[in-house]
Amino acid sequence: MGLFFATHIFCYILALVMMIGILFISGWAEKANRPSEKYTCIIVVGLRAFSFLFLVPLGLFFWDMIVKELFVGVFGYGNVMHWLGGLIVIGIIGTEFIMAAAFVAPTRKGLITLIVMIVVFVYFVEIYIPNGGQFTERASVLYVILYVAAAGFICQVSLATFHGIMLRVRHSEKRDTPFWDISKPFKRVFSLKMNILLWALVLVEFMLSFEGFGLLSYISIDMFLGLLAGAAGGIVVFSRVKFLRFRKNLLIDEWNGKHFSRTDKLVRSEEKLVMPDGVELQGFIYKSMLSPGEKESREKEPGPAILFLHGFGGFAQDINFEPMLASFAMAGYTIFAYDYRWSGHSKEKGQNGPIQGVMEEGTRLFEHMVDDAKTALEWMLSHKDVVDPARVAAVGFSMGGLIALSRSIYNDPRVKVIVAGCALHDLGENMDKRIMHGPWWLRFFAGYMAMKMKRKLKMTRQEFLARATALSPAATMTAAPRDLPPSNQRVFLAHTKNDSFVDFQLNFVKNKEMLGLPDANCLVFETGDHPFKNDELVLGSWVFYQLHHHL
Repeated sequence: MGLFFATHIFCYILALVMMIGILFISGWAEKANRPSEKYTCIIVVGLRAFSFLFLVPLGLFFWDMIVKELFVGVFGYGNVMHWLGGLIVIGIIGTEFIMAAAFVAPTRKGLITLIVMIVVFVYFVEIYIPNGGQFTERASVLYVILYVAAAGFICQVSLATFHGIMLRVRHSEKRDTPFWDISKPFKRVFSLKMNILLWALVLVEFMLSFEGFGLLSYISIDMFLGLLAGAAGGIVVFSRVKFLRFRKNLLIDEWNGKHFSRTDKLVRSEEKLVMPDGVELQGFIYKSMLSPGEKESREKEPGPAILFLHGFGGFAQDINFEPMLASFAMAGYTIFAYDYRWSGHSKEKGQNGPIQGVMEEGTRLFEHMVDDAKTALEWMLSHKDVVDPARVAAVGFSMGGLIALSRSIYNDPRVKVIVAGCALHDLGENMDKRIMHGPWWLRFFAGYMAMKMKRKLKMTRQEFLARATALSPAATMTAAPRDLPPSNQRVFLAHTKNDSFVDFQLNFVKNKEMLGLPDANCLVFETGDHPFKNDELVLGSWVFYQLHHHL
């Protein structure tokens, strides 16, 4: 049956632990605001290790009580509401302790130590004490905590010693780095205000217990379940409405250009691009008073121009790209951008977006996107009054990066500079590994799309993947003309290691190896995910540098 102890002892221990735990957790929470910083003071590091060894068994201890009280019936089922409020608070505290101690930027040694501590805890609580262990009932709680902490300490020291010996043998300085950093999502949970609230609830529960009451003992279990269901439903509805409203307002603001930089020195004009099959796409031209031929420009003749290629699901002037287009123009370049088929201002009546386009056209949509770029390049070069054909660049991100490295752009020697950010290497391979064999919900979505395309287009999954691969950079390089300038003189790649859409290893590493690019041609960020969040200014400066030196 595990441990059993009086309610008052439990409250005393819990209150004491909370008062001490607040100091550790709140001290850590300050670092959550600056997750890139690390503790270096040996005293602080030692205190965090100490909290790890004692917060974990306490968190396990609280959850052990919850399970037994709700399911085993250590305290009986007669008065569930008397204990339920306290159990909820205990569950939050137990979870918080374990998360704060073990799962904030966990290392290999930390996770192994956690597993060892869980095993030792289960052994003492479920096997040793119930089967005639020598602990007294009153001292069992303290003994279990001490024994579990001691096991964690021994495990941690042993692992650190073994790791140190291995590093010396291999003459390596590789440390046990964290698997992930989840400090930001939990900084509110571990905040000082949150812990003061929890401690206050524990104190109220402790005081009410003297009168035979609990936090929720004033309501019935039916009323509690009704309130819980209502609150959960209200939160879900509120969150969904808030998200949809935010998304709708964002799209309206984007469509109305409220995020545009407003200045009389920046000019945006619109033109239509007619594709060979008659489809019209919306094009945009960005110029400034510093663009070639303008009165404030040093270049009075046609000058450098950039063909900008946006990502799948976006459009040229959305909130992710428009500031970059304006920046390029204000740096003295003439920018040509356009919205792909089924995207942005190029959508025709009844077209909701590129996902619908894939289900309607299959890989033909991707093939059109690649081939349309060739027409877009000719459209840009036709503006001979502002474009110097010897100083042409292409800049693309995500799907635009794939297009920039595709047959339409890469194989054209007139494009002197290619900058591809988060570019896909093999579209078919990405769809197969990241979607069709990805999380269950993506597999379900992929199955639905495959079924619809097979029924509408008579296209099998294998044919879809093969055609997607054929239009990708992976296939482009095998058939590239021999008279092209070397890739290391014209191609530049940027990526983030934590890109959750275009995997770093699956795409950037393969693109770099395929093109034979040196590190000088690449810019890699540790964080930033797919949109280069918080890295935009550095990325833009790097792009400007490459354009300035190679155009």
